[in-house]
Amino acid sequence: MPRNYIRKKPELAPVTEQQIAKAKTLIERGKSKRAAANAIGISESCLRKRLKLNKAASSMGRYKPTFNESQEAEFAVHCKKMDERYFGLTINDLRRLAFEYASANKIENRFEKSSKMAGRDWVQSFLKRHPQLTLRQSTATSLARAIGFNKVQVDRFYKNLKELYEKHKFQPSRIYNVDETGISTVPKKTPKVITTIGKKVVSKVVSAERGITVTAICCMSATGHYIPPALIYPRKRPRDDLLDGGPSQSICMVSDSGFVNSELFVNWLHHFKYFVHPTLEDPVLLLLDNHSSHISLEVINYARDNNIVILTLPPHGSHKLQPLDRCLYSPLKVKYSIECDKFMAQHPGRGITQYQVAHLFNEAYKKVATVGNAVSGFKVTGIYPYDDDLFDEADFAPSFVTDQMHQDVEMEESKQPVAVNQPSFSDEDQNANNTIDRHSNNRFDQLLTVNQQEEIATSQIQLNRDNLSSSGKEILNIAPNNDYLEDDRTPSPSIIDAILMENICNEKDNEQSNCEPKTTDFEVPSVEVPETVNLSVVQENYQRISTEHVSVAQLSPLPRMKEKRLGSRVCMKSQVITASPYKQQLEEKKRQEKQKKKRNKTVVRKLSRQKPSTSKAKEKKYFCPLCQEEYTDPPIEEWIKCVACEEWWHELCTSHERGVFVCDNCSNLE
Repeated sequence: MPRNYIRKKPELAPVTEQQIAKAKTLIERGKSKRAAANAIGISESCLRKRLKLNKAASSMGRYKPTFNESQEAEFAVHCKKMDERYFGLTINDLRRLAFEYASANKIENRFEKSSKMAGRDWVQSFLKRHPQLTLRQSTATSLARAIGFNKVQVDRFYKNLKELYEKHKFQPSRIYNVDETGISTVPKKTPKVITTIGKKVVSKVVSAERGITVTAICCMSATGHYIPPALIYPRKRPRDDLLDGGPSQSICMVSDSGFVNSELFVNWLHHFKYFVHPTLEDPVLLLLDNHSSHISLEVINYARDNNIVILTLPPHGSHKLQPLDRCLYSPLKVKYSIECDKFMAQHPGRGITQYQVAHLFNEAYKKVATVGNAVSGFKVTGIYPYDDDLFDEADFAPSFVTDQMHQDVEMEESKQPVAVNQPSFSDEDQNANNTIDRHSNNRFDQLLTVNQQEEIATSQIQLNRDNLSSSGKEILNIAPNNDYLEDDRTPSPSIIDAILMENICNEKDNEQSNCEPKTTDFEVPSVEVPETVNLSVVQENYQRISTEHVSVAQLSPLPRMKEKRLGSRVCMKSQVITASPYKQQLEEKKRQEKQKKKRNKTVVRKLSRQKPSTSKAKEKKYFCPLCQEEYTDPPIEEWIKCVACEEWWHELCTSHERGVFVCDNCSNLE
């Protein structure tokens, strides 16, 4: 069926059992079949056909869906679980999985056998039947970030935060978050432009191929108070004109790489202390990440001496727990890109240099540094108001891939029999498996695996729409040699499981067993079990069902790390670094490093008796004619030489783009 097929008569619908019953009532009262057909809203020929067949129409047309509702629900649940673990399925993955599922369960289909994939029309129809699923462009996420945000680390952070709240009674105006972000002279994203249809490449002018990155240090409180930002330039010496047009009371700092280091962060703490005025009676809480420049001994000593309490965030968890990342930096980058585009349009032929970064950054910063963004940033992270139940199991799902059992627990579990080659699921699935295994002592109960329980949970969607009592009778009346259902559908194991668990509990009730089938995480429908139930027959049919049916999770297991990673690297964690234990650890580490250097100190080689030559010619010094900065070796910035006067210039101080360079002084003389 074409995916965009439109029914010629959309007002028509399948004839229901209620319509057939109403027509029979009207005919018994003496009305003709034509009058009865008009009364129920169908044609006379259709009514005669339905009365002859003595059943209603299940669907319109001769084509039927390949999978029933419960099977498609299984696909939908699997797609959701894979997406939660950052291993989302692509269109081709879903097509290939649908073909394998139909082949493994011997479901009649019209899929293409040569490519061994379902058609694109089936995928489009599947997505229409499940509007909660859609096709989206994914964002590249590092493995460290995916597995770093786990429940253990997050719970530790909230525990430390709660202890600090109870100890110091911090008000929201005394809770701050600081972080760095990179501002480049060439924005990564360019705005959308209007162009002609069919044009393959749409271009937009930027200042250069590769930009110069300037680091901005921003800080805000839970009430919307912003500390004037600091800008770090990749230079040797700072200049006053670098902050022309920049944010008011902002500071300029320089480093060789343009990134923050421990010395610069201590300087920023002086800047921070000047605006917040922490005291012994009214200290300040500062939240930051575990960057090496933030946790040095110099930073800790200064913070302790000036009543600044520092709490670090969980490693690789800033995308969820850092207010600046959640509500400020993303709109800041967008606004900054727009300001860069405006500058290029207003100054054609000129590029953006370090001297324009402060002005462009200020224009974007004023638009996004609002009270609402700051308050929302602390609220969505659960920092203030305090909310340690903000994140659920779906947020921690990516870390399930590499979760490892604790060594003590692993030794205890090794003493018990464990099922082999069972695919791993989330904690909810494992709890359901443990609940059933705890109350099962015979060989039939041991057949329940995690995949079968996943099938039980997903099959409830179909079971809730049917009559449970009639469904139970159909399953109980199954004979070993009969078919399961008329439409070749595999009955859900949940009904059989409920029957067996109820019989097992009744049999062991007198023996004081601890069987509690109602403690499972999923709902088991209540079914009336006749007294003359042959339990062996039901068990045999259940074994046939469980061995013949192949679930989606068996064909495409949820990702799980098999081998345990071994390493001596100490993992970072959230902690109060201004506390005495952490300070003592740093001091001990620093002392050990000094001792190690002394042990590894080698004998100094003897100097040769030959004296160095003193006839070395004096080197010539070069200065840029515009900014008067002296040339240093190795150079920090790019230098170019004029072919006319042979003077050396900073490339940023000229308007040179390519080819032979002639300075402005020589070009004016010509």
